[in-house]
Amino acid sequence: MTGRRAGDARSAPAGGRADVPQHPGPADAEPAADLHSSILTNGGEEYLVLSLPLPDSAELADVTPAERLVLELLLRGRANDEIAALLGRSARTVANQVAAIFRKFGVNSRRELAARLGRWT
Repeated sequence: MTGRRAGDARSAPAGGRADVPQHPGPADAEPAADLHSSILTNGGEEYLVLSLPLPDSAELADVTPAERLVLELLLRGRANDEIAALLGRSARTVANQVAAIFRKFGVNSRRELAARLGRWT
């Protein structure tokens, strides 16, 4: 690309560029209104960078430190039994923590949780 130095970033429309394949996602998924994208050039390579705002700290205020660990793994797509094994907890404990997280965020599924927190699943 001409006219830009390595490390320069430029804005791209939220829908992305025509030459970048679009991830189809679930049929009922709506793109996040606050999704931002930019093109980062470094060493002659271009990178598409997507960003979403972090949840308000007030949203996380009621989540315990133990639940935050579970929440992070949930958002990475881990199943309850995987979370239990990774954290050295029983599957029942993790299931209770997942239920508490859902209740605190007012959701009924992992997909709703990811959407509520502005994460792509």
